[in-house]
Amino acid sequence: MINYTKEQSIAIEYPSSMVLTACPGSGKTAVIVSKIVNDLALCNDYQGVIAISYTNKASDELKKRCLKVISDPKSSFFGTIDKFYLTEIIYQYIKHIWGYADKIKIIKFNELDDATKDKLSCFSNTEDVCKKIDTYDFKEVRDLYIKGYVVLEFIPLISFYVLINSLSCRRYLAKRYKSIYIDEYQDAGFIQHLIFLSLFKLGIKAVAVGDVDQSIYAYAGKSSKYLSSLLDEKSGFKPFEITINHRSHPSIINYASRLINKNSSLLTSDAIHVYRTTINGSQEDIVKWIDSNIGSIISTFGIKKESDIAILAATNSSVSLVSGIIKTKSRAYLDDDLSIIGGETSLLLKELLRFRFNKMATAQEIIDSLRDKVFEKNSLREMRCVIKDVRKASEPQLIPTLRKAVKLLITSDISSQHIDAINSVIQNKMMLNNYLPVSEDELQIMTLHKAKGLEFDFVFHLDLYDWILPRREYIKNCFDEVFSHYDQCLNLHYVGVTRAKKAIVLINSTERFNFQHDLKRAKPSQFLSLNGLEGLYKNI
Repeated sequence: MINYTKEQSIAIEYPSSMVLTACPGSGKTAVIVSKIVNDLALCNDYQGVIAISYTNKASDELKKRCLKVISDPKSSFFGTIDKFYLTEIIYQYIKHIWGYADKIKIIKFNELDDATKDKLSCFSNTEDVCKKIDTYDFKEVRDLYIKGYVVLEFIPLISFYVLINSLSCRRYLAKRYKSIYIDEYQDAGFIQHLIFLSLFKLGIKAVAVGDVDQSIYAYAGKSSKYLSSLLDEKSGFKPFEITINHRSHPSIINYASRLINKNSSLLTSDAIHVYRTTINGSQEDIVKWIDSNIGSIISTFGIKKESDIAILAATNSSVSLVSGIIKTKSRAYLDDDLSIIGGETSLLLKELLRFRFNKMATAQEIIDSLRDKVFEKNSLREMRCVIKDVRKASEPQLIPTLRKAVKLLITSDISSQHIDAINSVIQNKMMLNNYLPVSEDELQIMTLHKAKGLEFDFVFHLDLYDWILPRREYIKNCFDEVFSHYDQCLNLHYVGVTRAKKAIVLINSTERFNFQHDLKRAKPSQFLSLNGLEGLYKNI
């Protein structure tokens, strides 16, 4: 039985549309779970809730926690926003508008020929297109669809188009779903926000959850302004806050709070567990320092397993550098070529590789992620068999087995690009780590972006250099400090600090390797000299 705080209880009990701002470690997932369980109790069997998470991993965790409380999710949807667009809108209702197209294939914009790219250039201003969505000519997109292609980058726009122009789609969603929950709303995009408001207008209870201070994806067209707009008293959404960080040591909370607001009030803390150190030398010497101090850190802070310790860096190149040097057993996580290629086929291949290398993964999880919801018993049996063959196949037979599985499951084929990407995963230990189960005796090495939503007992926060975090722009013959997305970089630093539960060390060095791997003198990050941080950390 969970003992909820007053803030949490008030948010759980509110029955209508709302926006919930939640600081790191505040128990927002527990609040979402309780609200979903309450909604499901009022649903008929053919009804459910829409629960949108930012990643598949977060979605799986949310569904798992809900099923611990209520055994039947009824007709609910748990998944990412792109999966929702495809399964609940595009695949079901686009044929009502543009006719039936067999074997739809998701492709990326850069896979198109130049002539087709030019034709689609009229859709580059999505805000302008959305203003005219009910009258806009989608001929170029429709022509591709009739040929069996949907462009990955256009999925949100097509979904909005279908939602606005298909009465059947709107009726289906309104009757099927009682409520919609979207987590990490500070990273919502323009069209996602429009669709959320459209569902709200259909009478579906709408709940947005997020934290403006954790907005870190502006480079991808995401913005916290949409979360902020819901906080306006005229928005129709009741604002709630949960402000108590139950995860981190009070001294970590104090330091993080002062990053955002130099005048924020401080919690009472009997010790300081935020440490700073400047290492003489380069990143190589930082790694040596980490290696030599791991044992005492584990002992001092009572850390039971090495996997509860993270090394967080600003870039993939830093992750590669650290993981190539460190002697302590560790695991590094890098984006692989399948992620870069993107598209439906790549997503399925990633799931199949995870199934092959992670014995905890199940064939049913892959089947549940597919767009078609009802299968004949024989088809289900065949699907399970072809998925299980991926785990059993010898390495020389892996590509043919994957091709067979993709063909059966989504009636698609794998390209030479996919084959090269699969081989690069198998041959690159850091990329393969994305698919292997976590071992408890390994330190975790990843970018600050990848750490979003995770938590660790102890964190080493690297890359706290001028030019790196915050990112600076080089302007010839200009000696002023000109930053690129300063607020986003500060949010990223804030995310890194708030991943730590017991303690964190903020590390820089007197020298650093740049992107060309040239050794340069290094200056500390401007974030280390922000006003309000004095007395909130210890130098070691």
